[in-house]
Amino acid sequence: MLSASHPPSPLRWRALASVLLATFMVLLDTSIVNNAVPAIQANLGASTAQIQLMLDAYLLSYATLLITGGRLGDLIGRKRIFLLGVTGFALSSALCGLAPTPVALIGFRVLQGAMAALMVPQVSAIIQVSFPAAERGTAFGVLGAVVGLGTITGPLLGGVLIGANLWGLGWRPIFLINLPFGAVALLGAARLLHESRAANARRFDLSGVVLIGVALLLLVYPIVAGRTLGWPTWTWGTLAGGFALLGLFSRDQRRKAARGGSPLVDPMLFHDRSFRVGLPISLVFFSGVYSFFLALSICLQAGFGRTPLQAALLIVPFQAASLVTSLLSARVARSVGTRVLVLGGLLLCAGVGGVIVTLAVQRDMLTGIALLPSLLCGGF
Repeated sequence: MLSASHPPSPLRWRALASVLLATFMVLLDTSIVNNAVPAIQANLGASTAQIQLMLDAYLLSYATLLITGGRLGDLIGRKRIFLLGVTGFALSSALCGLAPTPVALIGFRVLQGAMAALMVPQVSAIIQVSFPAAERGTAFGVLGAVVGLGTITGPLLGGVLIGANLWGLGWRPIFLINLPFGAVALLGAARLLHESRAANARRFDLSGVVLIGVALLLLVYPIVAGRTLGWPTWTWGTLAGGFALLGLFSRDQRRKAARGGSPLVDPMLFHDRSFRVGLPISLVFFSGVYSFFLALSICLQAGFGRTPLQAALLIVPFQAASLVTSLLSARVARSVGTRVLVLGGLLLCAGVGGVIVTLAVQRDMLTGIALLPSLLCGGF
């Protein structure tokens, strides 16, 4: 936090621009890849399981290391870890763009997710320590706008880059585009950001990271590969091992908390009813929405013959409606309370159902106008 001895920097808004450019780069990469799945699969000759792993490897690495990334910033310095994350993300993006095989791309996506996990937690912390309370809400508001912009821009830019086939590179520029973004963000942040650390930083939990990382890998890989391989015996054994490690992770975290240590996940969170209820709701929402729109993008291209750009344009109404509604959600929640979750869930289900019915009915006659009502409904 700011204090009298550390007045706000006159360059804080320019520094924020560099930080948000890096944030935009990460969000762009997260959404841009989904639209390129058919092109990547065709060019590399990847199997369906390899494509799923290419997508999941990034998310698993990111999720596993996110808390640790935040703690490293508190301990070592937020600017230092942020710069490391930006540099690593840009370089791993270049490796992804040059990947010669599906296996190489999966490995580079793991590295890319790890670098994002170092970078992203620093953003909120940097805003907290760089801006006085009166400006902090505005800074976070700008961050929210960048999140929405990155989500919408990703598929559209991906469609443009793939369609342009720059220098005959096909899908590869969707990763290489991060190099100029990363370079500008890195130069700006290195010059404008001030270093900061947490006064009472918690130590990072290395054994916890390893346990949860291996457990998630053992759970996800057989689910991805099992269908293709015909569910051999080892897939079931791997799943069982994953659940066993989750139990071991839970026991390890409780033990560390009881001894006054720094567990990766504080077990006391689960004593909060709001947390216990919100966690499965968030899991169902994000996994369902992400999976549906990934499948929809592939369906529009492989099933209906749309180009990546056309597929992205068809989905934009949902993203735009979501962005607008998110800006109004706090005001609506104050009026109707927690019922806003029920209302939002019903609208989302109705919208998704409408999209499925429209795809089934329209078939060869599919138009953007036909999908528009359902996508707007789901977005709201």
